[in-house]
Amino acid sequence: MTLAKFDPATTNNPFADTDEPDYVGYDTARGGRPTFEGSLPLNKPPYGFLVAIDLNSGELAWRVPFGRGSERLRTHAGLEGVELPDRLGTPGAPGAIVTNGGLVFAGGGEDALYAFDKRSGREVWSGALTERSTATPMTYQTSTGRQFVLIATGSGRNQELVAFAMPE
Repeated sequence: MTLAKFDPATTNNPFADTDEPDYVGYDTARGGRPTFEGSLPLNKPPYGFLVAIDLNSGELAWRVPFGRGSERLRTHAGLEGVELPDRLGTPGAPGAIVTNGGLVFAGGGEDALYAFDKRSGREVWSGALTERSTATPMTYQTSTGRQFVLIATGSGRNQELVAFAMPE
């Protein structure tokens, strides 16, 4: 069995070892992802993806890192001096919707709502939210034809339903 061990007294980098596991000083993040103390993941980013599958062929159409990732991770002392990608990826199911206009909208627990081109996976827009998104986006169209995309954010007293108007 090969295990990864971490000794913060001697190094900021994990190294492989074949000893029996020592669970003291280790942390397991929510969702069972293996991490070091302070929630530093064992594996390198990206940690979450938005994926499109061609349902006619069953083949992967595209896969893009989804979400900026946690600010706590970006500022972790163990990563000081490490150049991180802009999109670390946010773990979890982003709960996306696809519109007739060819856009995929997803929030994924971040403080932004994102729109991606459904054919390429390229991010084409993002809208800032004051709180983290907490639900799958939804959309509706008024009797005049104007379309809106909404997403629930926050929790407790900070809950909001935020609406973005689509261009006319």
